[in-house]
Amino acid sequence: MSQDIPLLSTVYQKVETNHDDINEQEEISLEIKSISEESYKEEYSGVKSESSSVVEKGLYISKSRKRLIHNACACFGAFASICCLIYFVIVASVMIRVGTDLKQCFESNANVFKEKSIGDRSINQINLNVVSGLVYVEYEDRPDIYIRVWDNARSLSYVDADTFDSGITVKNSTVHIHSIAPSFNLKSCIHAKVEILIPNSYHHTLSINGNVKLGIVKIKGNENKLVGIDINVELGKIDVQGVIVSNTLSLISEVGYIRVKDVEARHNAKLQSHTGYIRTHDVKAKNFASST
Repeated sequence: MSQDIPLLSTVYQKVETNHDDINEQEEISLEIKSISEESYKEEYSGVKSESSSVVEKGLYISKSRKRLIHNACACFGAFASICCLIYFVIVASVMIRVGTDLKQCFESNANVFKEKSIGDRSINQINLNVVSGLVYVEYEDRPDIYIRVWDNARSLSYVDADTFDSGITVKNSTVHIHSIAPSFNLKSCIHAKVEILIPNSYHHTLSINGNVKLGIVKIKGNENKLVGIDINVELGKIDVQGVIVSNTLSLISEVGYIRVKDVEARHNAKLQSHTGYIRTHDVKAKNFASST
């Protein structure tokens, strides 16, 4: 018995020693595992923080670009608004100036006035020759053919004996009306206004022929009869209403507007505007030609 005890003690010591080694290895493994997890967490945290920084930087750049675009659009909008306002002010100023000039031009009392009453019932033709101005031919209840001519200017400083060449003459049953003046301009506003009033009871049929460089010719009747109408306006407007033309109706405008309403042409009707517009309403003609 005394010899077996040391052997058991030795065996126990070896087993205990092996057990301690195993514990130490497990502790070392746990420590290594703990260190590995901590290193992984640190690395993951670093990668995550770097990713967050990149995302935040991208968002900042995107916001900066949007802010820059917004500011640029706002500046452009403000600049465009200011330009439009300036343009509107300039256009309004020019329109007001032009309107004032035209009002002073056509409402001026500076003129030379001429008139003529014609009681001769054998008149069969009226000839017009006007450089610039307004010509009105109307029928009304009166006993004679009455003609008035105004030679107008902006002010009296433009009115003298040599400024206008105008007149009303009667020769061989024909009335000649002329107003020759310098070309129209806004500085002098030299232009004519011609009124021809014909009796409704005038039974002798008339022909009206005319040439106007710049202006308006208006003929208005009440189903009155005319032999013919031949009007040529280079730049302006021709308006014919309410007449019966027994022969030929010819209205020509180089640049302008032609309107014909409630007219009967028993033979030929020719309407021509090289550059402009033609409008007709209730027009009757045996041969009708219209061209623009």
